[in-house]
Amino acid sequence: MQNDLSSSKRLGPFLSLLFLFILLIALTLFLSQQVLSDIARGVSVFDTAFVPMVAILPLTLLGAVAYQGIRLWRQRRENRPGSRLKLRLSLFFSLASILASVPQGLLSVGFIDTTMRSWLGPAFGQALENGLNTALEFHQSRVEGLKTTANSPFLPEIVRRTLAQPTPHNLSQILEEYGLRPSAFEIYTSRGKLVVRTGVSPAFWDASSPIPAQDGPLPKETRAGSTILRQLRHVSVGNKTYTVFLSAVLPPAFDTATDNLTRALATYHRLTHYEHTFRTLVLFFYLMFAAPILLIALLIGFTLGDDLIRPLINLENATRRVAEGDFAVRILTPEHDELAFLATSFNSMTAELALSRTKLQQTEKITAWQEIARQLAHEIRNPLTPIRLSAERIRRRRE
Repeated sequence: MQNDLSSSKRLGPFLSLLFLFILLIALTLFLSQQVLSDIARGVSVFDTAFVPMVAILPLTLLGAVAYQGIRLWRQRRENRPGSRLKLRLSLFFSLASILASVPQGLLSVGFIDTTMRSWLGPAFGQALENGLNTALEFHQSRVEGLKTTANSPFLPEIVRRTLAQPTPHNLSQILEEYGLRPSAFEIYTSRGKLVVRTGVSPAFWDASSPIPAQDGPLPKETRAGSTILRQLRHVSVGNKTYTVFLSAVLPPAFDTATDNLTRALATYHRLTHYEHTFRTLVLFFYLMFAAPILLIALLIGFTLGDDLIRPLINLENATRRVAEGDFAVRILTPEHDELAFLATSFNSMTAELALSRTKLQQTEKITAWQEIARQLAHEIRNPLTPIRLSAERIRRRRE
């Protein structure tokens, strides 16, 4: 259980940094898409909501790095064990992130700049303008053609000849004679009754609609994706008045294509207007992404340094206690720690030292008792010597 809690505690900072990295990517993608959309719509990107969103994450990371940097500076000043290793790890991760991000950033910015010059060059804009002008000229030519036909002095004669034989075939032949080819040609009585018509059915006038009283162009209609242009003229033949509808059908989705060209040209002009701003924004977003990456790399260096030097600091403290004579000290470390073998070796060493010290103490006690016995034997032998000499003298005198 203790190992699991220790592992969770150690993984916590790394999981937090991973979350910040994912959040950084998501925020960068969201803001870049939003900025590009704003530029395309001609909206200012530097609004009040944009600046805090961009600044909050780098400022948070900068604050965390500043705190860790001050903490490391104090450790180096106090010459704490492992502080130099922690500094070297932080510098190594920073250098690795710089070496990885700077070439990638230069390549990305250069690629985007080249792409913009190629795709948004003058030839692209000129092609859009030419396409839009061609579409507008085509539309205007159809409008002018209908207007010219409606105002033609031959129109009453065409109606008169058609009334003599009011069939679509006859009307088509008469129009061919005059070189007229409208999409639809219709003749109605003054009461709105259809007399005859020819052409394509989508261009026919809706007979249920009231007939306008004024001559001239009528509002364009859209049917089945096609745009219909119309001209109306009231023609007098004899003592009767007839209404003539002349219609022209534009190509399918003509209005949609024209609108798309118009919007594309407007977007092109906006992009060319914001070209330098766009390059600045690309560099800004790159720095916004690269700077937090550098800060995250520093935080990883600090965190990894703490994780690596913690067992070394514990080992140094334990070694100092052993030097002071405390052989009961032990180092606790997770089972799967990378430096667990150091703790295991140290604990084995202190256990052996403690056992050796016990043996040494026993040996010292035995040696002390031996010395006492030797001294005691010496003290006993000292009075026995004159007694033996006296006994020997008495024995010699007796003999």
